Amino acid sequence: MENSDISKAFNGIVNMIKEFGGAAKLYGLIKAEETKKQELYYKLGKKYYSLFKDCPEKDLRPIVDKLIACDEKIAKLKEELSDPGKDYRDVEVDTGDDEEAGSVKENAEEKGAGAGTCEEEKAAETAEEIRESAADKAEEIHESTAEAADKIRESAEELRRTLSEDLDSGEPKQE
Repeated sequence: MENSDISKAFNGIVNMIKEFGGAAKLYGLIKAEETKKQELYYKLGKKYYSLFKDCPEKDLRPIVDKLIACDEKIAKLKEELSDPGKDYRDVEVDTGDDEEAGSVKENAEEKGAGAGTCEEEKAAETAEEIRESAADKAEEIHESTAEAADKIRESAEELRRTLSEDLDSGEPKQE
C-alpha cells in the first residue's frame, strides 16, 4: 500500500467519524427537545389538575379520578405514618386502582360536580386569570411610562443646563 492509499483511507475514516459525531450531536439535541417536551407535558398536566380536578373534561375524568384516589391514598398513608403506635411491618400493598377510581367517581357525583357548575367554575377561573394578566400588564405599562417620563425629565434638565451654560458664556451655540 502506498502512502496516498493510506492517507485516503485515513481521511475516509476521519470523515466517517465526523459524520457520526454530527449525527450523534443531532440525536442528542433531539433527545433534549423530547425531554423538554415531556417536562412541559408534566407541567401542563399538573396545572390542568390543579385548576380542574373538581370538574374535569369528560374525556379526562378517569385520569383525574385516579389522581384524586392517589391523593386520598397518600393522605391516608401519611396519617398512618404519623400514628406513633402503628406497626409498619403489616402494611398491605393495595393496587386496586379501578375500585378506588370508582369510589372517587361516586364521591364526585355525590358532591354534585355537574356540567353547569364546572362551566361556571372554569369561566370564573378564566376571568380571574384574565384579571390577573390585565393587572400585571397595567403594572408593566405604568413602570415603563414612569421610566420614559424620567428619561424625558433627564433630557430636559440636560438641555436646560446646556442652554444655561451657552447663555452664561455669551457664545452662540454652534450647530
